[in-house]
Amino acid sequence: MEFSDDSIKKIINNHGINLLNDETFDNLLSFAVTRICEEATDKTLAEIYGSEPDLVKNAYTGITSLFVEAARHDLGIEKLSESLNSSSLNKEKIEKLCEAFEKNKERFKHKLEIVGGGLPHLVDVTWKLDYCIKSNSTDSVGMPIYHVSLQTTKYGDSKFLKFTCTLQQLQELVHKLKDAVRHMEKLAN
Repeated sequence: MEFSDDSIKKIINNHGINLLNDETFDNLLSFAVTRICEEATDKTLAEIYGSEPDLVKNAYTGITSLFVEAARHDLGIEKLSESLNSSSLNKEKIEKLCEAFEKNKERFKHKLEIVGGGLPHLVDVTWKLDYCIKSNSTDSVGMPIYHVSLQTTKYGDSKFLKFTCTLQQLQELVHKLKDAVRHMEKLAN
């Protein structure tokens, strides 16, 4: 979805954010930010309802959609404010939305990063060469063995993947990694 002024107008107008009174809007804005950031709260959406539960539910969906899409497209506060000005929201609500987004943009982006099933990033590789003279199954082996440790990070958590391989297996691994690098370079060009 391209994030344009028209899409912002649709979010605002189709979800009835402009129809909320100021108190309900403030409570809903605070609740939406808390829920996107997955923080513990003692409030529920039902406590914000008042006499119009469907309107509040729709507006909640609109506010969360606005924040998530703006964070996903890395929208600046100026662009968001400019786009909201072209909608039917009053200036006070626009300022509150922009302030809440600016204050929490990095947290929103962080939550978006951990939603996907992305692969871990390789950070470091260490290896050690041993020479196996004898094993339990044979009297004489006489071959080098490599102990490899890969350090990876995913969502800030560091993990180690350790394995042992022969010279031939290590050469195959290096060859496959070089093939992958060449393939990625082709895709980049």
